[in-house]
Amino acid sequence: MYLSLALFLQAAPSGGEFAAALAVVTRKPVAVEDLRGLTCRARGRAKAESLCTWQWKQNGHWRRYSITAVMDNHNWLLVDAPAPRE
Repeated sequence: MYLSLALFLQAAPSGGEFAAALAVVTRKPVAVEDLRGLTCRARGRAKAESLCTWQWKQNGHWRRYSITAVMDNHNWLLVDAPAPRE
């Protein structure tokens, strides 16, 4: 119960957790070094869902993205595909 409570209170994934979840969604390897400026803001009172924004280096260029991250049991899952931000 204590482990579940600790994960429940975690409002955002770590860089490594986020890269792993992003690799699942995109079906491509994602290196933590290719991500920067990751910020996640909890939505609602449960803190199990967060809106995340970050920059992702692709083809030598940094591009801004956003996506919703959801805590499911002990794993962070990303909802839908990363959305480019201008």
